[in-house]
Amino acid sequence: TGSFDLFLEYQGSGRTISGIVSGLTGGGTFAVTDGELRGINPQAFPLVIRAVDAGLDLHDDKIREVFLNHMAAGSLGFKRIEGTVTLIGGRLSARNVVVDSNRADIFGSAEVNLNDWTLNGDFAVKVDPGENAVTGAEPQVGVVFNGPVEAPVRTVDISPFTAFLTLRAFEQEVQRVE
Repeated sequence: TGSFDLFLEYQGSGRTISGIVSGLTGGGTFAVTDGELRGINPQAFPLVIRAVDAGLDLHDDKIREVFLNHMAAGSLGFKRIEGTVTLIGGRLSARNVVVDSNRADIFGSAEVNLNDWTLNGDFAVKVDPGENAVTGAEPQVGVVFNGPVEAPVRTVDISPFTAFLTLRAFEQEVQRVE
């Protein structure tokens, strides 16, 4: 949700609609203000950290299951999402998309192929670990969108977060032994 501002400047020519679309070129900017991203709950990070502290195994499958359940159960309010867009060869690309939110940092890029109406997006979601900070890793996940524009499939890569949890557990064990 949010208020959407879009500035586009494109030109193209062709003998058919698909020829015009594939020949479009141009660029622009976009911004979404005062909105909410549903299905992205930054509280999933501290909730999984607490679950690991309570005995949750540090196996990718277990971490993924718990993380995805918590992530889907909430939303992320934001002040602003902004980026630039380019259109070349029938591909609309949004690079360096940044989400301005107090609760999480989100950045990445997306591309819509206008010839077949497919979406490919790759974003990183990162939170401030606060007192759970460790040197060499951050609580972060990758979120990838692929498929038709009307129903893309979301895949979450939790490996950076699992690395953070593993390093944190190692540091806690070292402190306990010392």
